[in-house]
Amino acid sequence: MSFKESELSNIIKILDVLNKKYRHPSLSQKLIESTIQNYQTIPVYPGLVANTLSRMVGEADHTELKHDDWIAFIYKGKKYSGRVNMMDKDQIMLKEIIEISEKPSLSFKKNELDKIVKVTEDQLKKDWPMLIFDGERNAKRNIKK
Repeated sequence: MSFKESELSNIIKILDVLNKKYRHPSLSQKLIESTIQNYQTIPVYPGLVANTLSRMVGEADHTELKHDDWIAFIYKGKKYSGRVNMMDKDQIMLKEIIEISEKPSLSFKKNELDKIVKVTEDQLKKDWPMLIFDGERNAKRNIKK
């Protein structure tokens, strides 16, 4: 059985669907963390982990929230996430807040950056170029003469 045919690949597909649907980085991070935790709890049953993942996320009304719920939301055009700390008749107070803002561009001095982490998006192509089928280049390479 290949990885593609295993139940583990379904977890990746569900994470991808949820990431594309909500486009909320801290929600995606939370789902990855929860999935890892669930998988560590029941590693023999990746199908159950996938099933749980697909049911973890759902839109809710403020009336459904309770203390300690983790939520992701949009407020005044900005994306936030946090944990419900207190609620009263008119307000919700959150803790562990993450604010995410999207900007079309940003400039700053090079020496102002701290803890830069670079993602090499074409790492698979660098490591395994023969597995990237992008037209003639790989087609010609794979034809035996």
